[in-house]
Amino acid sequence: MSADGPSPPGMMQDQSTCTWADQAFCRDCGLDAELTCRWDRRVLVGFFLAYLPFMVTGWTGLVLAGLASGWWWPLIAYGVFHAGFFPFLEIRILCSHCPYYSEPGLVLHCLVNHGMPKIWRYRPGPMNFAENVLLELAFLFFGLWPIVIQAAGLLSPAVDPGGSGILYWWATLFVALATLASLISFGYYVVTRHCPRCVNFSCLLNRVPRDLVDEYLLNNPVMRRAWEEAGYRLENPEGQGTD
Repeated sequence: MSADGPSPPGMMQDQSTCTWADQAFCRDCGLDAELTCRWDRRVLVGFFLAYLPFMVTGWTGLVLAGLASGWWWPLIAYGVFHAGFFPFLEIRILCSHCPYYSEPGLVLHCLVNHGMPKIWRYRPGPMNFAENVLLELAFLFFGLWPIVIQAAGLLSPAVDPGGSGILYWWATLFVALATLASLISFGYYVVTRHCPRCVNFSCLLNRVPRDLVDEYLLNNPVMRRAWEEAGYRLENPEGQGTD
């Protein structure tokens, strides 16, 4: 993995994970070939390049809906959601359980929410059911809200395709279809490229195989203990036969 990025704080501390250990700690491991368990600028850039089309079309569509129908509250609601969810709620229910969050310091260095403030303590145990439900509801709102509002905007008299608003109607239709296509593309990227390698194992979207989860936990006793206290059981607790 690339060494370009934040300098790791050294070997593991009481609350740290091997994700932030010295690179020498990984010499005989090999998990970085299967997991994104080390900070890599290329992965972060790839994620945001996949997200960029949906971001542009989603916000553009909300602005078009506002211009065409006077519905500015959906745009405001979406902005409030972004301001409240990503820096605060998502950091608490999702990120604070992630190995990347174990790095000492007040700023999160990770492969998605890079640069967010770490206002919550690190929680090495898995996410609970309520946290996963909140996360899934938030993800649904994040993805579907622009599309729902754009679809509703097509029914507004101000964008009637048979009246003076025909240009607004076609522009809104084009952007709505582009938003839907970009959401599907982004979702496909996340599910097929990101989630199968992500070390935040307890997220409902995570697709890392069980044997790799166990191997990572065997390398991280603090995280392993927290997971076992939450009821998780390693299939091979002694690590016999693992690389």
